[in-house]
This record gives sequence, C-alpha cells and structure tokens, in this order.
Amino acid sequence: MSDSMLSSISNLLPFGMDGTFFLFDDEYRSLPSIWVWMGLLLGGYLLSELVFVLWVYKVRLPELNKPKDHPIIRKFEDPNIRHKLFERMLRRQEVLCEALDIDKKPYFAEFIRNWFFHGGDREDYDAEEELACIKETGLPCKADIDSLIAWGFFQCKASDLTEEWQQRELAKMYAMIKETYNMEPGPKTKQRLIPVQMTVEDVDIRYRPLFVYLMNYICQIFMAGLLYWQGFSHYTTSTGLGYWYRPAPRPSEQQLQPLPFVFFHGIAPAGETFYVPMITGGLGAVEGLATDEKGNIDRPIFLFQNPAVAFNLTNHAPTEQETCDGVWEAVDKHLGPTAEVSLSGHSFGTCLETYILHSTQAHRVRQMIMIDPVAICLSDPDVITNFVYGRSHHRDTKLHDSVMEPGAASWVMNELFIEHFLRRQFAWYNGELFLEDIPDHCKLVVCLSDTDEICNAQKIKAHLDIYNGNTPNVPRCMKHLRKQDKSSIPTTTPLSSHPSNASSTGSLGESANRQKIDVIYWEGEGIDHGSCLFNPSTWRQIRRMMRKQELQIFKEKSL
Repeated sequence: MSDSMLSSISNLLPFGMDGTFFLFDDEYRSLPSIWVWMGLLLGGYLLSELVFVLWVYKVRLPELNKPKDHPIIRKFEDPNIRHKLFERMLRRQEVLCEALDIDKKPYFAEFIRNWFFHGGDREDYDAEEELACIKETGLPCKADIDSLIAWGFFQCKASDLTEEWQQRELAKMYAMIKETYNMEPGPKTKQRLIPVQMTVEDVDIRYRPLFVYLMNYICQIFMAGLLYWQGFSHYTTSTGLGYWYRPAPRPSEQQLQPLPFVFFHGIAPAGETFYVPMITGGLGAVEGLATDEKGNIDRPIFLFQNPAVAFNLTNHAPTEQETCDGVWEAVDKHLGPTAEVSLSGHSFGTCLETYILHSTQAHRVRQMIMIDPVAICLSDPDVITNFVYGRSHHRDTKLHDSVMEPGAASWVMNELFIEHFLRRQFAWYNGELFLEDIPDHCKLVVCLSDTDEICNAQKIKAHLDIYNGNTPNVPRCMKHLRKQDKSSIPTTTPLSSHPSNASSTGSLGESANRQKIDVIYWEGEGIDHGSCLFNPSTWRQIRRMMRKQELQIFKEKSL
C-alpha cells in the first residue's frame, strides 16, 4: 500500500495511524492512545448498561411477575387440610407464653399485627389510630385477616377463596382463634393496613447495575479455581442440581471415620464463594478423628449450589423434590446408597436442610448444623418482614425490637432473581422446621447470633430451651408482655414437669427421653447475621460441638 493511500485513509479516521486521537483539531493528536480505548470501553459499558436496564424492566420483570402455582403443604396426607398447620403455630405460641409467664392473648394480637404494614402516606401515619381496632378487640378487621390467611395458607388473594373447602378451612382457623384466645376480628377503621402477601404481590426489586453481576461472575470464577486447587470437582445431577465434591484424602482404615459433610449456602452474592474458607478451613475438618500423615481429615465434602439466590442472571431454582433427589443421587454416586451424612446450612440453607430431613432418605441424616437458621420459627413475622420487606416498612412494633440495622443483608435484599425465587418459587410452610419433626437418630447443633437482623435469635433460643426442658429467658421483644405478678413465674420447677407442655414443640414432658439440641449462642458487638462466616473462633466452636456429637454417634453405632 502506497504512502498516498495510507494518508488518504488516515484523513478519514478520527484517530491517527499511530493511535493518537483527534477530531477536527490537531491539538487532539497529543492525547495518549490509552484514553481513546478507555473512552471506547466506557461508552461500550454505558451502552451495555442501557440495554441491561431495558432488559430488566421491559423483558424480565413482566415475565417474572406472572403468577405461579405453589407447592402443596407437605406435612399432611390431605393437602387441603390447612388448619392443621395453623394449629401447630398456635400451640407452639401457647407453650412459649406459658414457659415465659406471658399472657398469650396480647402476644397473639402482636403476632398478627406484625404481619401488617401501614398503607397510607408516612406523613398521615397515626400509630394510635392505626391500632384502634387492636385496642378494642385485639385484632385487625376480618377483611384484613382474611387477606393474610389467604396468602399464608392458600397462596392466593382473599377474593379467590371461593371453593367450599377453602371456606371450611378458613372458618376452622377463626374457630381456633375464638376457642384459644376468646378473640374475634376487630372493626374496620379508616387507617389502611396492608397484610404481607409475599407470593401474590408483584416482585419488588432494587436495581443492580450490570457491573455487579459481572463482578459476581468474576468471584465465582476465582472461587472455582480455588476449589479445583483444593481437590474439589464440579458435578451436576440428573435433576439439574450443581455441586462441588471433594473425596476424603485417602480411604480411612480407622474406626472413627467422620461423617460426610453436606453444605447448603444461604442467599449470598456468588453463592458458596464466601463460605469456602469456613468450610475448608473450619467445619470440613474435625480434630481428633481420622487423619492421614499430613493431618488431612478423612471427610468427604459436598457443596451444593442454588444459582437463583446467588446473584446469577437466572430464575431457575431446583424444586424441593429435585433438591432432595439430587442430594441423595450425589451421595449415592460418590459414597454408596447406605452412606450416612452430616448436613449443614447457613441462613436460607437451613430450609434446604429441612427439605432433606423430610425426604424418603431422612434416616441417613445423623447430624445437622443450622447456622443463623431462618428455618426455625419461619411462620413468625420476623424473617419474612425483615428480609423481604426490609426495615423501611417497620413501625414501632414490639416484635421487631430485636432488629438493629439492615446490615450485610441489605446487599442482597430485593435483587431481581432472589425476589422472584422468594415470591414465586419458595413455599415457607415446607421450609420451616418444627422442632418435634427432628427424628431421634439425628443430632442437631443450632448456632445463633444475638443481634441477628433477620432472625429473632432470642426467641428461637427460648424455643430451643423449652424443647431441651430448660427454663428460657424472656426475649427482648417480649419483655413488655411479662405479667406484673412475678410470684407465678416457674423459676424452680423444670419445664419438663409441667403437664401442659405437650404441644406443637413436641411432648415437652418427655424431653428427658429424647435427643437434646446443642445450642451455640454468640453475643457481643457486631455479632449479626453471617458474621460467623469470617470469624475462625466461631468455626472452632462449631467444630468442637460437631466432634462431640460425632463421638456420641460412633458410640451409639458400636452398641
């Protein structure tokens, strides 16, 4: 190509042949070429961001807002028997109130009230007027309660409760309220109360830039490399469940071989990425049990993935059945059809543990570790209102006194695909663990953070104390309900001797004859939801408790 031709071409370009940028003035020739490419990259990204915004709001959001059928209630043979679940909730509340010497009527009224938000303008908010119906009768009006029950137990709006069996079940629930608390719905007031109707409301998102998702994928790539380096391999089950697996360093010939470790991550950016240090450096090893000459533990490790709650651009999430089938398929593939396991989960991962505990292979679960467990007391308003709706909806309600600040949870609240999963694919009633459902052969460790901004840790601990036959402390959120006459407080009589303790938490009078739940309760400044993930001292606490239980399991096997 001749010099004249090159000169002609260069005159048509906005930059010189040496890479310098110019438009109409020779002074632009002095700009370094790196700024040219940075400008082009920035322009390309801004264009991509614009396309992404349109894709989110014009394409994906309308699609994700479409109604979806929800799973049936697993617990009962007839899925139409919804009042039985309501009955379990009421009976658990009764036991808690009696153990704490608290009047159950105002507690139930606050329990119902905290499923509602004020529907008017914030400037017009009048707490006294809003609570008028509760002060008069103890409860919101029937139309409001109908809307709450329609969502919670029928996954629909109150106007859709048209079938005879639905009306029959609804009437039974009101009869229970009347019989148990001698309470009826209050009158309608001009203040508009909006009930939580998570699965029938529109998906409520807070936009995240495309850059956030790009960084998320970079973190996952980095994590994958780290796991490969540590001996893990990635697999996918026939049900579409992805997981990482690392076999034991060598076949153990020692008697005290640790249980295979199965872990479910919570709702978090990049999924299991931020859990890897805790698992590989903490919970995946148990001192004092079978190790090789290098000190490596002979424990197989499974890390299961849930991309729908990991900031991935996907709305696919395995169903409960797909999760259970996939987990046991993976365990059978690597360890055989008789292998027993230790389950562990953090936050939302505890709901997946609950799935496995109700599966057909539940007899193979010998140990469970639940960290910051949202699965316990999920039917109380704390978890759903704190996480899905956020603190901005909360008013001066006593049941939310334990909530401090949104904390780390605010990073994942209202993300597009997490919102879709929680509002269209997750059935709270199948994700909740009632303590009486824990089989006798399974040992449980529950780890709680005192200032958890999602779970009500003090209330969960009170339920665990009752289950174990101990006298519980009154949670912060319930102290205002404590009876003034302290002479009736059962300070010396063990709860296990109370004849009225047969309830939804099991036959508490028989607590001495069943497995105790080991509880680790973390207190102190900054001890909130997920803080244990980055604190090696908490890993050691959990690891010691796991070791103690595993030694008990080995002893039971040898009998």
